Amino acid sequence: MKQQTYKIKSKQTLLKAKAQRLRTIKLKALALFILSLVGCYIFPYALIESIYDLPKRLIELKTFSLNDIEIVGLNKLKYNEVLKISGLDQIKSTLEVDLTLTKEKLQSNSRIEEASIIRIFPSKIKIIIKERVPQAIWWNRKKFYLVDSSGYVIEKVSEDKLNMGYLLIVGENANKDYSAIQDMLFHNKLSNQVLSIAKIGNRRWDLYLKGDVLVKLPEANVEKSLEILTKIIKHRKSNLSVIDLRLIPDKIYLEYKLNDE
Repeated sequence: MKQQTYKIKSKQTLLKAKAQRLRTIKLKALALFILSLVGCYIFPYALIESIYDLPKRLIELKTFSLNDIEIVGLNKLKYNEVLKISGLDQIKSTLEVDLTLTKEKLQSNSRIEEASIIRIFPSKIKIIIKERVPQAIWWNRKKFYLVDSSGYVIEKVSEDKLNMGYLLIVGENANKDYSAIQDMLFHNKLSNQVLSIAKIGNRRWDLYLKGDVLVKLPEANVEKSLEILTKIIKHRKSNLSVIDLRLIPDKIYLEYKLNDE
C-alpha cells in the first residue's frame, strides 16, 4: 500500500508541476502585455508600435523555443528528410509554425500520402505522416515509374528496380486500373505466378506468367476467367505458351511451343 500511495503522489506532483509551468507561461505573456499597455499610457505615441511588436516579443521568449520535434510514421523516409521537407529545420519558435502551410509542404511530397501537425505548448511540434507504399512498377512510354496501390506515381526509377520483386504493369493509364486485377489475382492465388500485366486497348488485360506463358483475359467475366486459369495452371504441360480466355465460357484456346512438340 505504501508503494501505491507513493506512485499516486508522484503523478500528482508531476501534474502540479506541469500546471505551474503553464501558469508561469501565461503570467509572463500577461505581464508583457500589461507592461506594453502601461508603456503606451505613459508614451502614447508608442501605442501602435508596441502592439505591432507584441507577437515578435512573444516569439522571442525562450519559453516558446522549438526544442522538440517528434515525427511518427517513418518507414522508408529518414527523420532529417521529413524535417527538411516540412521546413521546421528553419523555425526557432513554436509560435512561428504555420500548421496549415507545414501540412501542405509535407503532402506535396510524392512519398507522403497524408500528414498532420500538432502544436504542443510550450516547445514541441508533433508530425504524423503516412508514407506511400510502393506496389508496382509502371512502364509507360519507355520509362519506369514506382507507383502505390492507387496508381499514384511516387518516383521515376531505373530498369534495375525490376529485380526488386515488384509487379510490372504496362500500358497507357494502366497504373490507375491495375489494383482491381491485382486483388483478383491475389484472391485466386495467382499473384506468385504473374510477372507482369499489360492493358490492351484500354479494354482488357494480358498476363505474363512464369515459364514464358501469355494469358489473354476477356473484357468481362474476369473473375470467372481467373478461376478457369487457376485450374489450367494446375494441370498445364510444360510446353504451354498461350492461354486465350477471351471467349469464355464458349471457347478456350491453348497454344503450345512448337520446339517441344
